[in-house]
Amino acid sequence: MKQPLGFIDKAHPTHVCKLHKAIYGLKQSPRQWYSKLTSHLQTFGFNFSRSDPSLLYTAGSTRAFILIYVDDMLVTSNDPQFIQQLFTNLKQAFNLKDPAPASLFLGIRITAVQSGTFLD
Repeated sequence: MKQPLGFIDKAHPTHVCKLHKAIYGLKQSPRQWYSKLTSHLQTFGFNFSRSDPSLLYTAGSTRAFILIYVDDMLVTSNDPQFIQQLFTNLKQAFNLKDPAPASLFLGIRITAVQSGTFLD
């Protein structure tokens, strides 16, 4: 790191600035986003998995699962209309990209075949 132009001390030209805060946002930002997202999903009827806090699910006749990793989500359900309603609801609360069929998640290729889904 170098001193910014105009701030160089002629007596100490090699000294640098000491940061008192992080440069790139808040350290707790990812945790706050996760907390806000999961709270919103709970109001939509999702529950936390006991074995993995990044997995949420719905119980009842409509089954849906959401797996969250950093800022990616993998969503599946036995009811396509439920997924549409979910994304409509999430788009109102968050800045989301349009959902696309999963092709890669956490380095695992996902391929839809006639008999089901192939993970590679």
